[in-house]
Amino acid sequence: MSNQTNISQEEFERFESYFLNEMPVDDRFDFEKELETNKAFSAKFQSAKAILEGIEENALRENLESFHHELSDNETIKSKRFPWLGVAASFILLLGLFTWVFLIGPNEEEQLFLTHYQPDPGLVTAMGSSMEYEFDRGMVDYKLGDYEAAIVRWEKIIQEKPENDTLQYFLGAAHLDLKNSDKALFYFERVLEVETSKFTDEATWYLGLIYLLKRDLEQARIMLEKSSHPDAEKLLKSLPEK
Repeated sequence: MSNQTNISQEEFERFESYFLNEMPVDDRFDFEKELETNKAFSAKFQSAKAILEGIEENALRENLESFHHELSDNETIKSKRFPWLGVAASFILLLGLFTWVFLIGPNEEEQLFLTHYQPDPGLVTAMGSSMEYEFDRGMVDYKLGDYEAAIVRWEKIIQEKPENDTLQYFLGAAHLDLKNSDKALFYFERVLEVETSKFTDEATWYLGLIYLLKRDLEQARIMLEKSSHPDAEKLLKSLPEK
């Protein structure tokens, strides 16, 4: 596979129209003819199709199972999901990924990342103390797609609770949503240091994706082999040979 797939805005709009069955019949005939006769055009379409299928799956699927775990050793988060917020945050993130894909062009590892990555949907909590309110407010920011605001709030809290795996996990998730892979890597690795963490499986999966994005295939394989994520085996088989 080529490390660069340059797709113009006009081409992408055609691909999207065809994929969504919005293309007029006559244009569709010409489009399919071009797919058959133009290998470069067909390759671009397959790249765009993979991304569009990932967007469609993100928009329709209920993402990860509930992450309603402890914020502190003795307090259980009472949480309630707001699906529309999760969809909004995912849509904002995916618009950013489109810019990345079509203005820069993904290499093979980036394309695999984009195909398999789904942002953690987050949670909304009902808490009482001022510290708990800050966590709760940061989670609202996160679910609305304002990841930077969430990070600002949570990084203040983690100064007082540096070993808290819930904060570490969601700080990692927020940084990954912003494509700050080094910072996401730092926080997810901290989660794995907590032997009793209920976020181990999720952090391991995201670490596999981060190492893939960084083109460190050896570490990506190590993490994916440890992951219980349903796509881990499929992604392992798709890793490029280096």
